[in-house]
This record gives sequence, C-alpha cells and structure tokens, in this order.
Amino acid sequence: MKRIFPILFLVICTISRANNVQITFSADTETNIDIYNILDCSYNNYVITDSLRISPNKSIVYTIPINGFSVIKLCYNKQATYILHLLPQNDIELICKNNILQTRGNNAIGISYFNKTFIRPGFVKHTHKVQKKSIELIESGIPLKNVTNKALYHAMHDIEMSLDSLLRNNSINKEFMDILKEDLQIAFYSRIVDIYKSNLIRKNIRHEEARTEIERIFSICSIHKKGFHKHYFASQFTYNYYAWQKPNQKFIKFKGLSQFFSAPEKIQSSYLGRSIVVEKDYFLNTYNHKDLYEYLSEHFPKSDYLPYLKKYFQDNSTGTTFAINYLKQNISSLSELQQIPEFKDKYIFIDLWASWCIPCRKEFIYNKQLQSVLKKYQDINILYISIDDDNFAEAWNNCIEHYKLKGIHLRASKELKENIKAQIYGSEEFTIPRYALLAPDGEVLHNNLPRPSNYTAIDEELKKILK
Repeated sequence: MKRIFPILFLVICTISRANNVQITFSADTETNIDIYNILDCSYNNYVITDSLRISPNKSIVYTIPINGFSVIKLCYNKQATYILHLLPQNDIELICKNNILQTRGNNAIGISYFNKTFIRPGFVKHTHKVQKKSIELIESGIPLKNVTNKALYHAMHDIEMSLDSLLRNNSINKEFMDILKEDLQIAFYSRIVDIYKSNLIRKNIRHEEARTEIERIFSICSIHKKGFHKHYFASQFTYNYYAWQKPNQKFIKFKGLSQFFSAPEKIQSSYLGRSIVVEKDYFLNTYNHKDLYEYLSEHFPKSDYLPYLKKYFQDNSTGTTFAINYLKQNISSLSELQQIPEFKDKYIFIDLWASWCIPCRKEFIYNKQLQSVLKKYQDINILYISIDDDNFAEAWNNCIEHYKLKGIHLRASKELKENIKAQIYGSEEFTIPRYALLAPDGEVLHNNLPRPSNYTAIDEELKKILK
C-alpha cells in the first residue's frame, strides 16, 4: 500500500491538471477583462462570471476547469470581444500591447485566426456568402438537399483550406481544427435553415420539400451530440430547432419559449436562464420573469444561472424615481432642433443609440466622465436620439431610467432617421453608437466624435472645435 498511495496521488493530480486550462493575462496599461465562462454546459454570451483587473506590465494566471473542450468569451475594457476555443491542458498567454491583443501558446494561431476572420470583422459577410449562393441554387431548381450541400461547400471551402494549412504547419492540432470546423458548420446550417423558412415556407414555395430538408439538417447537425451547446454558434441553431417544434401548450404563457420546456434538462435550464438574462438586460417584458425564475429555481436548483439571476429579483428600490426629460416636439430634421427653446443658441452633443444595442449601453457606464468633460464648455446640451421603433418603446424608457441618462431624449421618426443618415453618415453605413456635435446654427461640426469611454479624446476634440 505504501507504493500504491503515491502513484494514486500522482494519478489524481494528473487528472485534475488535465481538466484545467491556464491563461496568463498581461497588458502594458491598466486593463479590465470580463470573463464569460460556460454555464449549464452551454456557451455563455451574456453573464459575466468573473472579472480581472490587470496592472501595467504585470501578469495574472487564471485557471479555468473544463470538461472536454470549452468556448470562453472575454471582453476587454467593456469593448473588444475575444473568443477562446480551449482544450484540456492548454496553456494560453494573452498579451495586450497598444490595444492590440497577441496570443501565444497551444493553438494560439488558430485562436487568432478565428477572432480575426469571424469575430472582429463580424460574421455577416460570411452569412451573406452562404445566403447569396443558397438563393442562386434555389432559383436554379435543383433539389434542396443539393442546395444545402453545395451552399455549405461554398461557405466552408476556403475556411477548410486555411485550417488544413494551419494543421500541416503544426500551428493547430487536429482536435482543435475539428472543433472550429464544426462550430462554423453549425453557423452555416443555421443560416440555410433561416433561408428555407423565409424564402420558401413562408411564401408557400416548395413547402413540403423545404420542411423535409430542414428536418434532414436537424438530423445531420444534431443538438443532442455531446458538447454541441458549448460551440460559439450553437445557440442560434438550437433556437431554430425548438422554434420548429410544436409549442408546449402547458407553458404557452411563456411566449416564444414554450417549446424549450420539452427539451432535455441541460438544454432547458440553459435556455430558460439565458432568456431571463436577455429579457432583463434588454428591458423586455415578453412574459412574467418572476414566474420563469421560480420555475427554474424549483426544477433546476443546481443551474449555474441561478446565482446570477438573483440580483434581478431583489428589491433594490430607493423610493425615488428618475425624471426623464423628453423632447415633446416632433422633428423631422436636425436643423429643426434650433427652433426648440432648450437648444436655442446652444451646441448639441448628440448620442445616437438604441435599447437593443449593447455597445451603446456599455458607453453609458462613462456618463459621469462625459458630463464632467461637457461642463468645461459653456452652452453644450446633450440630446439622446434613439432609433428604437414602437415595439421597443417600453425598453427605451426603462433603459433611460436604469442608466439615469441626464439630458433630453427622443425617439427618431422615419423622416429624422433619413435626415441623420444624410447629415451625419453621408455615404457611410448607418451604425450605432455614434456621437456628433451640432453648432447653434445647426451645422454639423463633428460627425463622428470618440466614444464616452474615451472621454479624454472627446475633450481634445472639443478643445479643437470650441477654442
């Protein structure tokens, strides 16, 4: 027994280390990192599970326990998102220098490839590629099974060539490559299902063939495969799958969610918990949140989401209400603002945003700093222009109250949106958040000011303009 015990101890330690990933963080300036770890065996895009503050030129070693592979989201300084596909025994080093992230360690080049190709520029151009090809093939009249296969090949061919090259150069290992390929295939299958629904089923064109092909896709790309829900792109595919199922009449009061009550336990707890977070964070009221929270607590008392959901159901009221200053006049152009008493002979700092825009809302964290900068200059008023439509009117109000946004508020009409596009964006894409400065005579003095998170840069720009 004296010989067996040390061996057993060594085995236990080795197994423990094999299920951990070590990440070493360092930065040349003070950096805040929010970590979104796996919850209920599924990729987590919404709940910050841990936060780190990195001091300049110092490092922090962070250990993540994983079972199989994991996909972790990181958010640097509330802005830049970085996705890590991790395998057991990976050691990763993330270095932030001059606001550029460098990755070293196991599969580091593959991690960088995924972020530079699909996360940083956005995934839209890739979905447009598969959409364009799918519609072209549908219009050719070939069987939808062939459409799916050809569209997927068209979307994946160059990606697979790049990943195969990384594998040959020993920049990634085969397990990592297979995980990335599967993740991207899930995304493209999900988009193809969307195309069949919108272009065929809703228009009653090749209806039965489309239904059969969607069922085939769901069988090929099975949501019941082990580890499926850890993938970065799994949530949209899973939503498509359950939206395709018949509603569970017993839970019909939870609009849009009733199908998930028929899902296996891990899928159910993950999607119900995530739904509450999204509803609360986006100030939506699709169903009774407390009822769903109580259901989750009763049926899934060990859900990873429960500790994070408690904050939403605690009574944190102070007994005071925040008075929102609405612009009552209807305006159809920015030039009309000068006719409104609150803006007469004033410079106007414009914040273009929407309640559903997470980057917009992240900037509200810096409102105090923004207010301090603007107070240095006489005669500047803040105008928050939301592009929320009528369906988000309540969320718009709740958002203003939650962040206590001091300034004047209005929701842009269709005419005002068009005028803003012409006056502020010109030929640029209409993206938010966006910040601009108007002169007292209505002239646009700056059509793209820095974000409030970079409030020192706003100060510098205002000094140049208003000196």
